[in-house]
Formats: sequence, structure tokens, C-alpha cells
Amino acid sequence: MELHKYLAKKYDLFLGYTFAANILVSHKLKMESDIVFTVAPDGGDRYISKL
Repeated sequence: MELHKYLAKKYDLFLGYTFAANILVSHKLKMESDIVFTVAPDGGDRYISKL
């Protein structure tokens, strides 16, 4: 399952591909650091048909 679909179904986060990629990279960086900050560059309104 694609990450943006997983986040929408499990956590009710309606995100685009770019933000889902940010979360994925943030998760990988969190393994190396205690604090990780990311910005939501897009919303999921353009991708509603793909959910």
C-alpha cells in the first residue's frame, strides 16, 4: 500500500505524495536524531480520486 493511502486510512491524514514522502524521510531520520521537523508542502485534495 502506498504511504499516502496508509496515512489517510489509518490516521485520517489527507496528504499528497510530496508530504507522504516527507513523512517517510522524517521517519528514517528519526532513527538517527531525537528531533525531526517537516513541512506539509501540499494537501491531498488533488488526489482524492486515487484513494
